Amino acid sequence: MRTRDRFWSSFRIIELVLQLALARVAVGQSDGVATSFAGSGLGATYDGIGLNSGFQPPNDVAATREFSALYLTEPTGARIRKVDLETELVTTVAGSKKDGSAEDATGTNASFAKPLGLTLSSDNLMLYVTDAKWYNHKIRSVNTATQEVLTLAGTTSGNLDATGTFARFNNPNGITIDFLAETLYVADTDNHKIRKVVIATGAVTTLCGDPSFAGDVVPNNYGSVDGTGTDAMFYSPLGLVYGWDSERDLKVLFVADTGNNLIRRVTLSRRTYDPFAVVETFAGSGAAGFRDSFGADAEFSAPAGIAITSDNQELFVTDRDNHVIRRVNVQTARVSTLAGGTLGAEDGTGTAAQFNQLVGVSVTREDTRVYVSDTANYNVRQVTHGAPTPLPGRLTKGVGGCHPCGRKRACATRWDDGGLAFVG
Repeated sequence: MRTRDRFWSSFRIIELVLQLALARVAVGQSDGVATSFAGSGLGATYDGIGLNSGFQPPNDVAATREFSALYLTEPTGARIRKVDLETELVTTVAGSKKDGSAEDATGTNASFAKPLGLTLSSDNLMLYVTDAKWYNHKIRSVNTATQEVLTLAGTTSGNLDATGTFARFNNPNGITIDFLAETLYVADTDNHKIRKVVIATGAVTTLCGDPSFAGDVVPNNYGSVDGTGTDAMFYSPLGLVYGWDSERDLKVLFVADTGNNLIRRVTLSRRTYDPFAVVETFAGSGAAGFRDSFGADAEFSAPAGIAITSDNQELFVTDRDNHVIRRVNVQTARVSTLAGGTLGAEDGTGTAAQFNQLVGVSVTREDTRVYVSDTANYNVRQVTHGAPTPLPGRLTKGVGGCHPCGRKRACATRWDDGGLAFVG
């Protein structure tokens, strides 16, 4: 056999082995199966079980660390809702319908102007909520045990770094928390920047972005410039998530830069006292569209929510105007479609599933499920994503051990005797 023939024979054997391995991994998978989980779809607020509960359009979702519950923001209902994932019971945690007010109190005696984003501390004790409407542009905290609601930072709209209620935001939206539950990062949407909030003091600083640069810099690519700190530009960023770049051993934020139709990566300094943050475009061409591909060749249309798996290897993005859930590989920037693509309200698998204006997203561990707020359908949907069925009773640790993490992350998965996944 000639050398070239031996080479191609060896190559073919390797290819067949890889195909068999992939086929084996796929056994037991049911990828991209979307089902309605909670909410009747009637657009009214009422507590109940599963589909017998009601939401006004839900916005953001965050899961507890052990994945026993989901918390949701209900902007037009001005409430924080909770879904028990075991019983599917939906209850109201805090807030009542009081348009424009933002009063600190307990439970339904407290009020929100328009709660948008939320994130959860690693001990599940504290929720942090962005609250933005009219003269209220605040970061609020909710104690999940006592249901006490307090204002951490912000007051009327503006653009000012300061401490507590002296700071100013302009329509703060997405929010995420660091591994140590010491720092919040906020997508200050109408200021076109990312802000940093120290939880212990309420001190607010600008991490990156500058509203003075927002504008039609490049056609169809408003205010999109990579750079360091305030030299970088965003256009109406909505969602963001805190993660870890294992290849570079660095802390990062991934940002849904909604107005630019991009996913941006913000690399944070190793030193907590250093404001250094480098912004680069991670995925998307900048043009509104729909294309699965790699990096800048992929296309989104108003990406809104973003979540990361516990091993920091994959992002899940709600591609709002495409009515689809996208997945993005953190190492290769490969963008693919998990479910959806057509406006509607049908359960189904892959592109047969239908959504209407997806916003919030929360992911269990990399081998379980995704939950999304299907905003214009007034409900919460559950989507599986390529989980090989494990042996009952198996306990799987997160890669590199567990981080005391917060929003949209989980640290270990255990499987009960029925093969159901629980995360903690």
